[in-house]
Amino acid sequence: EGSPEAQEALARSVDEVCRSTGFFVVTHHGVDEAVARRMWRETRRFFDRPRKAKVPAMTDDYPYGYSAIGDENLARGAGGDMNATVIADSAGDYKETFAIGPYDARSKVVAPRWPPQREAFRRAWHAYYVEMEALSVVLLRLFARALNQSESFFEPFYDHHACALRAVNYPPLLRGTGLIRASAHTDYGSLTILRSGGPGLQLKNRSSHEWVDVPHLPDSHFVINLGDLMNRWTNDRWVSTPHRVVVVAEDTRPRWWLPP
Repeated sequence: EGSPEAQEALARSVDEVCRSTGFFVVTHHGVDEAVARRMWRETRRFFDRPRKAKVPAMTDDYPYGYSAIGDENLARGAGGDMNATVIADSAGDYKETFAIGPYDARSKVVAPRWPPQREAFRRAWHAYYVEMEALSVVLLRLFARALNQSESFFEPFYDHHACALRAVNYPPLLRGTGLIRASAHTDYGSLTILRSGGPGLQLKNRSSHEWVDVPHLPDSHFVINLGDLMNRWTNDRWVSTPHRVVVVAEDTRPRWWLPP
């Protein structure tokens, strides 16, 4: 929306930030807040259940299904070259996750492994997936304009995508434990849309190589970051920046993050 001049200015701003950090924030995105809150509420109820109630949702088809605390170490998957503060050989990331893929059989992705007897959970996740899928299309059209292409430029590359919707639970954890929430990594897809439940996200400054805090913003904001695929699609014009989630002083209560 907006005048052609405003749209052009926005596209140029997106190109600039995607060349420098690959991280930015979106507001006025049109996502139904009621849908987001319902999904947040049902996900919290799921993670609050005992581990034995979540195990039936486990699957061997990474990254889908339920993953318990310590099952994943993102820095190892990134090749171990991210210079994370702490990456213990024996310890995985201190988080648990649940993820589903698309509802399109053409994607050839494993069907969601739902926790038993959680119909409200299924409905909430499906509705939120639809919202995130729509926002992703809006963002990719904006990306195309920022790259001086037609809005439909990326459409052939996601007509039967395999995007994952993933919720991450960070249980209470005090500093000094030698553990990390999510070890340093880059995302492997085209883009990530994050609804954050608290502070702790950091990105690596590409010039100084120092870790910089990403401010925690209200629920109505989404943090967007580019992945390795977008970096490749743009022939290194746009960057996929290493990031991580660390323990902060107030990490005494659980927090939920939604990065599709």
